[in-house]
Amino acid sequence: MGRLEKVTTYQDGLNISEGLMQAPTVSSHLFNELIRIIEQRGIDSAVLLKEFQLPTSVTADMDARIPVEQVARVYDRAAELLNAPLFGLDKGLQSTPFSLGPIMNILLNSPNMGTAFKYSKRYLKVFSEEFEYKPFFTSQFFGLRFLSPPNTYMSYHQVYAAMGHALSICRWLYGENFNLVKVELKTPAHGKDSDYLKFLGMLPNFNCSDNVLYFPKEALRRPLPWHSNQLQPVLDHTEKKLVSIFKKDSFKNQVIKIISDKLFMSKLSIDLVAQELNITRRTLQRRLKENNLIYRELLDEVKRESAYKLLINPQHKTKSLTEIAFMLGYNDTSIFHKHFKRWAGIPPGKYRDLHSNNSH
Repeated sequence: MGRLEKVTTYQDGLNISEGLMQAPTVSSHLFNELIRIIEQRGIDSAVLLKEFQLPTSVTADMDARIPVEQVARVYDRAAELLNAPLFGLDKGLQSTPFSLGPIMNILLNSPNMGTAFKYSKRYLKVFSEEFEYKPFFTSQFFGLRFLSPPNTYMSYHQVYAAMGHALSICRWLYGENFNLVKVELKTPAHGKDSDYLKFLGMLPNFNCSDNVLYFPKEALRRPLPWHSNQLQPVLDHTEKKLVSIFKKDSFKNQVIKIISDKLFMSKLSIDLVAQELNITRRTLQRRLKENNLIYRELLDEVKRESAYKLLINPQHKTKSLTEIAFMLGYNDTSIFHKHFKRWAGIPPGKYRDLHSNNSH
């Protein structure tokens, strides 16, 4: 997903607001739920935030996004201070439906559990990019697989919290008697069997290939008691507001796709991108600004990733650096060398040699 219209991302104590942060993030709205539970357990959240160079103002800034890896470290430290190996699972099950804000209203008003799952998956990244839900079916069960972002440190407490949160929301929607069919965890056991039984009502299967919750298939069709035709128009309006957030993110993806497709043209320009989007240059610039995006940074991002691929692609191994520079839109090879060294820290020729040697 990316970011909301106003974005403040806190990383290593710095307020970073220039847009093209690619690390997955968690909204302060959801992060506050973690802080609330930490405080309930007697931990001074201000001290904990300071330890990880997060300003206390992050809990008040509803537009803030906190990198997932920092959230992971907060989970690990809180669990260590509390001596609670199942802190994440306990936290997830303690989550209230209000942690999802307007999304929870939409879920509660869904006609059935299946529709609620659909909405949950659709809007999850508004609040968190920690996981992606992958639903699937077996002959008897409905499964929900939790996939974490690649190349990102994730605490097992985050995994447990996400799964516990999903179970908690199901109980809110379905009723306290809602039970899982099976639980699979990638981790070994971190707590006592009795603790897992207390929280989940069953003992999970450990050291599995994925983190999965299994639900009774018939639960998807069960009507939810909170569905209201009178409330539907209000929730439709809320949903449109949420959809607009995704449209803003897809706008960035649209621009990147056009730049990528047209990168090898000799006259790629912002005017061409505007033309491809069927809008004026002025409208494109306005929409970029609304989404905290800068065209030259998007162009630089696409050129960087394309340069990496071209230099290590066996199909282009006979091409000279001058030819590759020209393919990327550089008429001056020295400028390409300068930019590439800024990206990778080494010249393009050395980058190609290193990857060529590694491939043997």
